[in-house]
Amino acid sequence: NGIAIQRGYWLGDAFASGGSNGYGHKELGITARGAMMSTKRFFVEEGVNFYKDYITVIGIGSMNGDVFGNGMLESKAFKLLAAFSHREIFIDPDPIPMVAYEERQRLFISKNGSWSQYNRSLISAGGGIFLRSDKAIELSEPIKKMINTTKKSMSGEELTRRVLSMKVDLLFNGGVGTYVKSSDENNLDIGDKQNEAVRIDANELKAGIVCEGGNLGFTQKARIEYALNGGKINIDGIDNAAGVDISDHEVNLKILLNIIVSKGLLSRKEGDKALQSMTDHVVNMVLWSNYRQALAISRDEQLSRLYMDDFIIAIEILERRVNRFNRHDFYIPKNENMHDIITKEGSIVRPVLSTLLSYAKIFVKSLLLETSLIDEPFALQYLHKYFPKSFVGVYEHEINHHPLLREITATVIADIVVNKQGVTFIADYQKFDEEHCLLKIKSYLISNQLFGANDIRHEIYRHDFEMSAKQQYALLSEIEHTLNFSTRWMVKYLNDYQVDAAHLLDYKDQLFELLGRISTNDTEEILADNPEFNRFFNVIDYLRFAVAAIMVKENTHQSFEDVAVLFYLVVNEFKILEMINSLDEIKIVSESDQRLRHQVMQFIEFIVVHYTQKVLTFQRVGETPQAAFESYLENEKEVFESIKTQINTFMSRKTKDIKEITVTVNQLMASAL
Repeated sequence: NGIAIQRGYWLGDAFASGGSNGYGHKELGITARGAMMSTKRFFVEEGVNFYKDYITVIGIGSMNGDVFGNGMLESKAFKLLAAFSHREIFIDPDPIPMVAYEERQRLFISKNGSWSQYNRSLISAGGGIFLRSDKAIELSEPIKKMINTTKKSMSGEELTRRVLSMKVDLLFNGGVGTYVKSSDENNLDIGDKQNEAVRIDANELKAGIVCEGGNLGFTQKARIEYALNGGKINIDGIDNAAGVDISDHEVNLKILLNIIVSKGLLSRKEGDKALQSMTDHVVNMVLWSNYRQALAISRDEQLSRLYMDDFIIAIEILERRVNRFNRHDFYIPKNENMHDIITKEGSIVRPVLSTLLSYAKIFVKSLLLETSLIDEPFALQYLHKYFPKSFVGVYEHEINHHPLLREITATVIADIVVNKQGVTFIADYQKFDEEHCLLKIKSYLISNQLFGANDIRHEIYRHDFEMSAKQQYALLSEIEHTLNFSTRWMVKYLNDYQVDAAHLLDYKDQLFELLGRISTNDTEEILADNPEFNRFFNVIDYLRFAVAAIMVKENTHQSFEDVAVLFYLVVNEFKILEMINSLDEIKIVSESDQRLRHQVMQFIEFIVVHYTQKVLTFQRVGETPQAAFESYLENEKEVFESIKTQINTFMSRKTKDIKEITVTVNQLMASAL
């Protein structure tokens, strides 16, 4: 973020940042809407649609504020029980959601949206508007019940603290100041003297979810403590990233428009109009970016339970490679004390994962900027993704010569890779040289395109609240497992087969047409009326070997159909997918078992390619791949009978361990050699 500003580009009078030609953030409400897109993931996981299901809310801010105002207009189902600004306290113990929404909307569009202007006749019984400076506020019975007190009165500051400590579904922070610290932090060390009297400790916060539209509302230690106690929270930099993101888009578009105007392709007035016409598209991109970041953190929560060592390696890489990253500043303990930031479910807390995600992107971006990968023609498509499609179609030449094209391209690629793969994508950096690291990035991007995975993911995203979060995560994991398999294959063998990585994309249409024909399994209906989506998951296991099949085809004279069919036959005959799935499910208890699993997976890859190539050399002119495969099995009948017996014995076992699968795969390897 802040790409253009960091580089110090002067935009010229026509498109000076912050003028009337820019994106009006109050009208767009981009920071608040982005924060809600981040927080949406928590509600999806709980099966609550906050656009339809009533949820209780407390807030920091007033309808005067851009962030708070837009945040409280995000849903008509919000039951705002209480809120406070720097001066006032608003309490509505039993609001009628639609009535309260319309009144908040009226305040927001008025010139004065302070709580004092709220129509008191619309506030439920016992509620009211008070001042934080009041020395004694008489408490009604509904307020006593709401804040769980028997006191007859309390000061405005104490009432504010009690509001902040209420048990509600959501705390929305749209204000300015630090309101929550950890229980072992000292107020003197925090600053923000103005809010010291109303600040609470994280262990006093009872809201189930926190949405940080504002900055610095919590200390990082407070976020970690709150998360360890079961609270749902990211960091402010994740929740309110949309505001910064849209500013970057605005600046980079103005740089481009300034060039276009200077060439005489548009007048200044037409440039202003063009910028405004792109608003909806840019807002959509920015909001989806916030959504994907929050989703990546949720997936990393789950992955950290299974692959803690990979997260520790990623942290160590960031320590060595990113100057601005250090454990101390982000309260990340030493390796031996990682349990200090682990939840009772066994996950790294989200505030730490949020930080790791951000710095993993910085690391990948810096790595890309040091290389020529982003200068390849292949990378141009990622530069184009940053700009509205209609604009790319007309001004592609100017976009391709944007002064910040390398920075924009690197940012987009880093964002794509880390949002989809998570923090641990960088974990194998230390075992790769730079060339293989870049090949991994490119291989992932190509595999993602080859499989059309973006469209499939988007269908999953679109079905929030309809599809369970558990099912969404399972489907997303299937996609990433498949992409990991293909990416690893390409990194390992691409140079051996001497195939141009981008050339693999030429097989995309043929690949899915073939898989649709040769896969005979009944297609499970995951989404009604979406056969393409359902078909993708019907053949996803076979996609693991798609890249290998293309590479083998490139080095033979056979058709791609013959090679693909043979891969399919080998995979089915030797129960390869079943063995891979068993390997994935086996619980690994030691480092030696981990190494053994890795070796077994390599053996499986070798077996599939070896037997496919064997049958290809065995195949006679004009013979179908099915007939050639059957002839080959018949020719080696004695060997394969014993192998099939071993495979069937293995598959019949209810519980499988790493040693049993090793014996089975070793027998296949022995026959191959």
